Amino acid sequence: MVACLAIGQTLIILTAGIDLSCGVIMALGSIVMTKFAVDLGLPAPLAILCGIAVTALFGWFNGMLVTKLKLPPFIVTLGMFNIAFAIMQLYSRAQTTSGLPPGMVWPGNTFTIGGTS
Repeated sequence: MVACLAIGQTLIILTAGIDLSCGVIMALGSIVMTKFAVDLGLPAPLAILCGIAVTALFGWFNGMLVTKLKLPPFIVTLGMFNIAFAIMQLYSRAQTTSGLPPGMVWPGNTFTIGGTS
């Protein structure tokens, strides 16, 4: 997960920008995934797609504000950091979610390659 964020952040930094909100938006996407799977009973692949859609929407909105309105990326992403954090706290009620379906926890399982895990 960190590698995915690092790749995206690298591309942004190479173009003289910055994104302060990527970690919180990732957390919001994961909350959406887990709440959709547990509370709404959606199948894991559909819940994961919903989380990806939420994060893509936030990224698109950040991009539009920076590229079309020519707002400074630092200010836009700092504001989006706070907005995404507030939405995440309100939606999750600041509580963890348990009882995830196996399809949601499978990507986080460890595996062994050449005697290492």
